Amino acid sequence: MFWFKILGMAASRGASETSKLQHNVEEQLDRLMQQLTDLEQCRRVTADTFTLLHCLPDSAVYRSVAVMQ
Repeated sequence: MFWFKILGMAASRGASETSKLQHNVEEQLDRLMQQLTDLEQCRRVTADTFTLLHCLPDSAVYRSVAVMQ
């Protein structure tokens, strides 16, 4: 009877650890998805800025670059 009790406690602890690990993995996935969303937004802003700069006359581009420096 004693061994069954120990095995039951170990199984319970294993299930608890598995649950904690699953929770941590889900939280990490949420953080990674948020980072991916942020990167996509930055990529769009960068692409829009690049497109805008190439549509401006040369003198406007040079003025904007000079202001940034």
